[in-house]
Amino acid sequence: MKKKLAALLKNLIFILCILGMVLHLQRVTVNKSQLELPASYFKTDEKTDVILLGASTVTFGLYPMELWSQYGYTSFNLGTGEQSFGMSYYLLKEALERNRPKLVVLDCGRAYRDETTFIPSHLHWVTDTMPLLSKNRLAMIRDLGGGFTVKERMALYMPLLRYHVRWEELTKRDFETNEKEMTYGAKINSKVNYDGPYAEFAIDTKNALGAGSMEYLERIIDLCRQNDTDLLLVTIPLTGMSEEVSQETYQLRVNAAYAMEAFAAERGVPYLNLIDKAEAIGIDPEADSQDGLHLNYSGSTKLTDYIGTYIRDHYDVKDHRDEAGYESFREDYEAYLAYMPEGILKTVQRLDVYLDWLKMIKDDERYTIIIANAAGNKLDPFADYRDSFAELGIRTDFDASSLTVIDRGEVIEQLEIEDLQTFVEEGLEYHYINDERGLMISLKPEEPVIMINRTNYIKDQRGFYIVVYDRELNDLTDSIGIDTTKSRYTIRHYSSLNYRYK
Repeated sequence: MKKKLAALLKNLIFILCILGMVLHLQRVTVNKSQLELPASYFKTDEKTDVILLGASTVTFGLYPMELWSQYGYTSFNLGTGEQSFGMSYYLLKEALERNRPKLVVLDCGRAYRDETTFIPSHLHWVTDTMPLLSKNRLAMIRDLGGGFTVKERMALYMPLLRYHVRWEELTKRDFETNEKEMTYGAKINSKVNYDGPYAEFAIDTKNALGAGSMEYLERIIDLCRQNDTDLLLVTIPLTGMSEEVSQETYQLRVNAAYAMEAFAAERGVPYLNLIDKAEAIGIDPEADSQDGLHLNYSGSTKLTDYIGTYIRDHYDVKDHRDEAGYESFREDYEAYLAYMPEGILKTVQRLDVYLDWLKMIKDDERYTIIIANAAGNKLDPFADYRDSFAELGIRTDFDASSLTVIDRGEVIEQLEIEDLQTFVEEGLEYHYINDERGLMISLKPEEPVIMINRTNYIKDQRGFYIVVYDRELNDLTDSIGIDTTKSRYTIRHYSSLNYRYK
């Protein structure tokens, strides 16, 4: 009998070890760029008062860390790309069972869609981060994945079947905390794009709501009432023309947003129809939108403040900033502030915005900033930013190839190189070497190099470069290049050994 029990125990331990290895491999191989939910939400035991649900407009539009900073609300953004009301329903069930939030904020931007069929990757964005054996995860796959092939469903149940082929793609980032952890589920983007307003049209609310979506919205309403949880429905603003939203789709969205007013009133659910209220909120369509559909960082902070004020004025959600037991939120907010330069800089497309952020971090001891003109031509259009360069401590004539190194708040090197040809003919390799800081820099136009700790952080383009390096993390924050040989200056973010910027 004892031998049988010992054998059974050994087999159980073996199975648990194998399961542990599989779960670890799954966490490593899963494509981090496709993780849409913060894994930390499913690990925390702390009370979360507000849950944010919806599609990518929520992910980019509402910042939990800003709600904490301004109002003391504990919240998580559980928005995901292409999140249907069906996905929101199962995420809500998970949230209610985990920590019974006081308030759920649900975006209704997709209310016009009759969502009865789905794409497997959209479910992966939700289910891959949830606990593998969560009953709500399994129910979501069974319910919403009914039309998938057996192979597609199996990959949803066990994501390792989908991601095991990524071995050759793995980088250091696959073993690190991703952006969603730092931002509690939100995405940070500082791109700016505005293509003008949509054409005016007559609003028609008849048959504007998708039956499939409304079925799950009814279930969400019932679920909140059964659990004594407040529900706030919102339609997030659209700011202008977008490749993602045609004029026809825009009209469907607007019609549904106004049809939702009657739907919400009939069911006694509070609803904020903000779809065409961007400017009333203070959002500037020409500065606060990344593509017309999604808000950028500046627009999202304005929307978050608007929603935070509404919550403060209409709901009993406590301010926990000074309370004991919320130390992790305070610590995570500090980590969020430390992450922000990377989150912002790696998506900026406008030089004035980029320089504004450099000015904010230039005195931080953790950063080394390298600014170089390797083209050797005068940068006349940069005259518009002369004051910003001066505030960084940089001479602003840019008449020749030049280099500035700002290290931990101090300009430690500033030089101009007028005759690159002589430098090349003499066979010299680098214009600047600083062994103490691991810097090796060459401004040869045909092959420029800005190397930090033996890694070159610029590639393939002539012109003007900015590299921001985090000395505390010993890793790149961002690297950009501007091709000054072109008539129009545009920022490009570069690849390094362990990063890919777009």
